[in-house]
Amino acid sequence: MSLCGEKSCSHLRESDVPSADEFTPVFPVETPAFKIEKPAGRLYKAGMTTVKEIENAVEHLPPDDLNRFRNWFEAFEAASWDRQFETDVRNGRLESLANEALAEYKTGKTSSL
Repeated sequence: MSLCGEKSCSHLRESDVPSADEFTPVFPVETPAFKIEKPAGRLYKAGMTTVKEIENAVEHLPPDDLNRFRNWFEAFEAASWDRQFETDVRNGRLESLANEALAEYKTGKTSSL
């Protein structure tokens, strides 16, 4: 399937296709595990803003691109979780859990692993 959703884009004129400047990767977030590179031959239209549009784009990714997306998303999720955890620690949100665990340890309510 081509970018226009048809088997081929032969029905399109060059003027129908936006310039490369109007396209960006669907998920333009760099992480240490995922460096943004200009896609070779595959451009995705900027402005996919709804979950349904993103789901549809992901469903139509070729296997290599899907694997790259999967790796990027895994790193994105891990980094997001790490940032939230660090914020929670800084704001004392885990303090009560730490105190509870220490109290159980001191009273012998824990067992060794």
